[in-house]
Amino acid sequence: MKSINSPIFPKVNNVFIHVKDLKKSVGWYCNILGIPHNGDSVESLVYNIPITYETGLTLDDHTIKS
Repeated sequence: MKSINSPIFPKVNNVFIHVKDLKKSVGWYCNILGIPHNGDSVESLVYNIPITYETGLTLDDHTIKS
């Protein structure tokens, strides 16, 4: 594949993942990535985990709550 000149930098700024259980998923991803977290701080339907200065991981509680 031939490379073309582009003003767009080849990097990922954020990864967005739909999850069924936000608190459980935050704990799992933080544990796997070695990132400390406070489970009590997981209150929103979206939780952002900083991976690097430029890249993040966003978990979205994609369940519909009644």
